[in-house]
Amino acid sequence: MSEPVAGPVVTGSPVIDKENRQDSFNVEVMMSNNILDPLALKKCLNADDTSLVTAKQPQASEDTLDDDYPAPRSPKDVKDPSKYRLRAFTATCVSSSSEPKGEPVTYHYYEYIGPKIRTMGQDDRQYRLIRLLNNMEVMIIKENEARQAGASLTVGVGGIHDLPTYAGIAHFCEHMLFLGSEKYPDEAGFRKHVYNYNGCTNASTNMIETNYHFMTSNDGFYKALDMFAQFFICPLFNEDCAEREVKAVDSEHKKNIPEDSRRLFQLHREFADPHHPLNGFFSGNYQTLYENAKSRGENLRQVLIKFYEKYYSADIMKLCIKSNKDLDEATWTAVRMFSAVKSKGNTIPRIVTRDGSGHTRPYRKERHMGKLVRYKTLSSTFMLCLLFPTDDHKLYYMTKPHYYISELITYCGQHSLQRYLLEKGLITHNIYTACAFPYMVGIGGVFRVTFMLTEAGYHRYQEVIEAFFSYVQMIKDAGVSESFYKEIAQSVENSFEYRPCKVSYHFLTYVTDRMRKAYLPADKMFSGVEICEKFSPKVISKVLSDINSENFFAFLGSSLDDESIEKGLKSHLHQHHQINSNDDGCDAAVASANTKCYYPLTEKHYGIQYGIQEMDSKFMNSLKTVQPQPEFQMPPKNNFVCYDLDTLPYPAKNDKPTFRPTLLIHNKFGEVWHRKDDAFLSPQGKLMVKFIIPSVVKDRQNLACLRIYTQLINDLLLQISNDAEVGGIRINVNILNDGLGLFLTGTTPKMLLVLESIIDKIKNFNPTQLSFNNATDAFERILKNHIHHRPDLQSGGILGYTSAKIFYNWKETLETLQKEIDFDTVIRNSQEWFKKFYVKVLAVGYFDEDDAIGAFNKVIDKLQPNPIDLESGEINPNPGLEPNLGQIIIQTRLENEELMNSAVVLDMYAKSISDPKSVGILNVLEKLISPKFFSSLRTSQTLGYMVSICRVETEKGLSCLRAKILGEGNPSYLRLRMLDYFKQFRANVLEPITAKELKSICRSLYSYLARPFTDVNEEFSHYSKWIQCSFYCFDHKSRMLEELKHMTKKDILEFWDKYFEPLSLSSSDGDDSEKRHLWIHLYSSRYRMPTLYERQIYPETILALYGCLEKENIIVSSDDGEGIDYSDISEIVSSIHSKYPGFVNQDPGRKGIDTSVEGCSIVDQFKSELLARVSKATTTIDSEELDKAFESKKAFPRIALLMAIENYIEPGQNICVEKSSSSQVVFATSDGNMILEDFKSYGQSLECTKLLVPQHSMVPKYAEANPDDDSCQNHL
Repeated sequence: MSEPVAGPVVTGSPVIDKENRQDSFNVEVMMSNNILDPLALKKCLNADDTSLVTAKQPQASEDTLDDDYPAPRSPKDVKDPSKYRLRAFTATCVSSSSEPKGEPVTYHYYEYIGPKIRTMGQDDRQYRLIRLLNNMEVMIIKENEARQAGASLTVGVGGIHDLPTYAGIAHFCEHMLFLGSEKYPDEAGFRKHVYNYNGCTNASTNMIETNYHFMTSNDGFYKALDMFAQFFICPLFNEDCAEREVKAVDSEHKKNIPEDSRRLFQLHREFADPHHPLNGFFSGNYQTLYENAKSRGENLRQVLIKFYEKYYSADIMKLCIKSNKDLDEATWTAVRMFSAVKSKGNTIPRIVTRDGSGHTRPYRKERHMGKLVRYKTLSSTFMLCLLFPTDDHKLYYMTKPHYYISELITYCGQHSLQRYLLEKGLITHNIYTACAFPYMVGIGGVFRVTFMLTEAGYHRYQEVIEAFFSYVQMIKDAGVSESFYKEIAQSVENSFEYRPCKVSYHFLTYVTDRMRKAYLPADKMFSGVEICEKFSPKVISKVLSDINSENFFAFLGSSLDDESIEKGLKSHLHQHHQINSNDDGCDAAVASANTKCYYPLTEKHYGIQYGIQEMDSKFMNSLKTVQPQPEFQMPPKNNFVCYDLDTLPYPAKNDKPTFRPTLLIHNKFGEVWHRKDDAFLSPQGKLMVKFIIPSVVKDRQNLACLRIYTQLINDLLLQISNDAEVGGIRINVNILNDGLGLFLTGTTPKMLLVLESIIDKIKNFNPTQLSFNNATDAFERILKNHIHHRPDLQSGGILGYTSAKIFYNWKETLETLQKEIDFDTVIRNSQEWFKKFYVKVLAVGYFDEDDAIGAFNKVIDKLQPNPIDLESGEINPNPGLEPNLGQIIIQTRLENEELMNSAVVLDMYAKSISDPKSVGILNVLEKLISPKFFSSLRTSQTLGYMVSICRVETEKGLSCLRAKILGEGNPSYLRLRMLDYFKQFRANVLEPITAKELKSICRSLYSYLARPFTDVNEEFSHYSKWIQCSFYCFDHKSRMLEELKHMTKKDILEFWDKYFEPLSLSSSDGDDSEKRHLWIHLYSSRYRMPTLYERQIYPETILALYGCLEKENIIVSSDDGEGIDYSDISEIVSSIHSKYPGFVNQDPGRKGIDTSVEGCSIVDQFKSELLARVSKATTTIDSEELDKAFESKKAFPRIALLMAIENYIEPGQNICVEKSSSSQVVFATSDGNMILEDFKSYGQSLECTKLLVPQHSMVPKYAEANPDDDSCQNHL
């Protein structure tokens, strides 16, 4: 170098994994970017180059802050010798051969040497912050015992930066980026490599940034990192991927349309200033991207490249790399791989309205304040959101006034706003607060308060708003409480110091998220987001002053139509008016109820119906002078907050801890398990108290009562839960399949005190009629909202019948709730439950044996249950079921017409989880199947946005592979494509795999699964799983890992053939088959669902082809029998098959592509015969639309037609073939599958699974004591 460099220069080559040696570091590319040019380096070191300046950060002004805050991070910091030093190293670029390539190259970077970066107290990883010469900021992390390595890169460009004419372009870029680079052109290569090394990868786009991340095992990391880096250096953005990925974006959007939370966020954007970038559609869809480009005569790929070239700059990228490698080695790797990313300066555009007015805020007083946006939800929900524009919250990061304000507003103890509204029957759940876009430069923030209302609260929303401002006035009048602030500050301090460290990719994205907050100094990039460092009454009062009646607007949502709103409004307000005859606000509201249309507007992307109105002027004026209600008071002292956790005694750290709990007590009342933490040395712990209540699962009434009881208990625990959470203890009361579960998580010193308070509430259960009414109302709406769940999630309501002896779906539960449940019934049944139960206690973490036994004693002593006969089977009141052999299909119609996607879910059952070898093979198969399953069905065939396969263990001890597709295709088509993949899997994947490749996969899997527990919560989950199912096989993982060491190709093939291999598209496998394949078909309203008779007559290929023609609107199903029917399609296919009896789809890659002359002739003949039949019917088909539907070689109708010809089955040939002992509810189809008419009756006909035999000695450490022996009392 012609210029001297500051700091030490490290020479030599970093150690490179020989197995992954490659030309990973492209010197020529780096030189072409002038990174190594001495003049360019001098410019970077000495000049005030504009490319080194990030977006201007808002500075703390004297009129808002007491003292100046530390300066935010900036690329200019590298000039400060107290913060950074220039480092260099020399390395040789390594090629695929063992000989060095080219001359040694010297690389430079800046290393942060300022104040130590504060990380979480339990985090023992090593951190190094560097800045590359292209201005990319990089965090290098070394985790000594890490068995996986990974990287996360966040780009400071998101949906708000979309091009004005291309909504969703940032999201589309995220989809396209991972599909190949110049150096690694295979579009599926990165995902395949990551999966082969037992990893995962994903990406996401939000409003202000886009994140990309991956993880792999250590031995596959360096190649994965190089592939990852190339996406930001030379991505391909292949033309043939563009339309396919637009369809994936479109499918993702359609999946999101029914979700009310996303609809509300879109409405927030719709309501913003129409000239502001916030007012946009950030998801994008087919119309805003592909069709828009087509109509404008532009190439979408070229538009995407321009977007990428304009905004994707190293200056706005934050990279985190975590591995078990030495910090120097990892640093060198990062510098070499990512220095070639182009620096284009700060490319984040300034957020400002597009009308030239210069406004930066999306919500302004003259346009938005005092407005009420009434919108229609899809689910049965009543919601009120109040939004208050505020300053940028990052201005006050040391004080965090929103913490203080949020804790007061959401406080739920006596004399609180929440308690007041609950007792008036106006809300059903906790009040929620949030800060919207708090970290976006230049547009301010929004403080949001959300109320989940009852129907009465919806119609009387003005009362809720008035009560809110009354409570806020009480807070203002009381002044800023230093003692309350200190409780909050201590709570977040304890959380930051002692909570378990994040693991997996969540940790990587957490780091880059924190790095993106450039307003924080480097040493505070983690702690500054959470810790309350400075009590400033002035700052808190300043932010609190923004919460006033002249600075808000509101969103009011419900699923009610206009008529129901008017009827309910008049009913509730007239009733309230009789009680409060002097309430002018009610008179005004009643008068305003004459409006007939409440939703005159429609948002164009989600179809949200809404209306905007001015809030009543009299009501708004009354809010200016509202006074505190006498019921409102500031919260009392919180006794659960711990101030001395750093003084607790800890045991000596055990370098080789025995991760196995000890059974302390086992008797007729229950069992106690304990594991003292000697690995993490933290005050954290987790406590489970599981009540097995035999009477709960005996009928529908008790199960419905348990749901109401859980809600009522949670209501009674509101104050305890609130105080405990501030004190670092989280309470969860959950319904289990055989009773009730109580889980406490967090700091342990006061956990038994919390438990005692909870047991007292259970013992003295005294809810009010009003709370019962609220609970039943909320539960009823939860049940009705089941139809709005994502289609694949609704399959659980079917699988429940086939997996557990006692199960009731949401409709049965709703019927029971409406006909059999009243206040007295819940009280009476709950009293019976706790007369006889069996309790399982598990205490893991900072607990002594006496703590675990003490928890058990508190439960037994206070509730005084009758003992359970351990031999009676009462502690397993709901056994599991084992599905019948064969391919069983269950079909159902989705009731929500807004759900545009159908779904197929497949469970392929294998052996019980008690067999470690079976579980090991399933793990290997999952890793072998997943990459190509996704790339084939999702990426290549675009069957839907959600395509996945994973290993599942049921609660009842069965193991299976669960595959699912959520997409626009009809279920029959989706199933056939999935089956086609599995048909190819053995020949294309299992048979070609070499012993070396299998060993590599098993080694990678072993490395991942053999990692030790990372925190107390993970350890607890492992024990809890086996204790709850009564198997107690705590060494199951080690036994399975031992099997992995000796896994052979023969083992995999035999297992696949026995349990999974589909010999054909039918299921005629033979008498000795062990295949139990359960298919769930969920039909969206856009498709006709075949009847049981049609299922028996027509093979799946005909149903699939018919559905594909429906999808393209070629044919429309008709109930009058006049249109094209299954019989017409079947006859056409039969005719064509007779002419091409030996047709084989020329598609070796199974990508749906057949370019043969024969295949094209089949398509032409089908179209011709279909048009001929239409001419004789009362329906019509547009021939141009028909040609368009078959035009693409990957078009669904084309693929379905060729499948129907290739796999031709004569209609009705297998009818009445019995394949099951459950013949009264199972019927054979023409292609040899089985269709269920009544899946509930089918479930009742199945045999129960065998109970798992406990794998742990049930002899307790402390035998059952003699009640007369005082020395043993604490063990009873």
